[in-house]
Amino acid sequence: MTQTLSVLNEDFFFPMAAGFGVMLLAGGLAALRAGGVLRWFGILSVLLGLMAFTPAGIVVFFATPVWIGIVSLALLRRPSGSLRTA
Repeated sequence: MTQTLSVLNEDFFFPMAAGFGVMLLAGGLAALRAGGVLRWFGILSVLLGLMAFTPAGIVVFFATPVWIGIVSLALLRRPSGSLRTA
C-alpha cells in the first residue's frame, strides 16, 4: 500500500502542479474580468498561476489550498448580483 502511494506521488506530482497552475490562471483572469473578488487578489492569482510553471512552483503547491479557502470565503461574503457581465 505504501509503495503504491509513493509511486502515485512520484507519477502525478507534476500533472497536479500543472493543474493548480491552470486553475490559478483561469481563476485570476476570471476575477479580473468579472470582479468576483478584489482586483489585487486576481493579479496575485495570475502571478501564482504563472509561477506554478517555474522551479518556484513548490510555493504554489502549498499556497493553493490557502487560495481556495480565501476565494471561497470572498465569494461567500460578496453581495449577490455584484459580478460584472461581459
